[in-house]
Amino acid sequence: MIEQTLRILDPGTPVVNLAINGAFYFNVVFASYNREEGVATFFFGPGVLTVEANKIDAITTA
Repeated sequence: MIEQTLRILDPGTPVVNLAINGAFYFNVVFASYNREEGVATFFFGPGVLTVEANKIDAITTA
């Protein structure tokens, strides 16, 4: 289900909460999703957060 959500998000979508393996990230911005590699990228603070989609527990958008 997370992968389906990642497929429909537009780059620049604000993400209020992002849970990855039990860790929570707040106020990140969705950048992209690479279906072939199963990797999502988010802007987080001053950097970039790249994560395998199967490690994402939950996404809450604004």
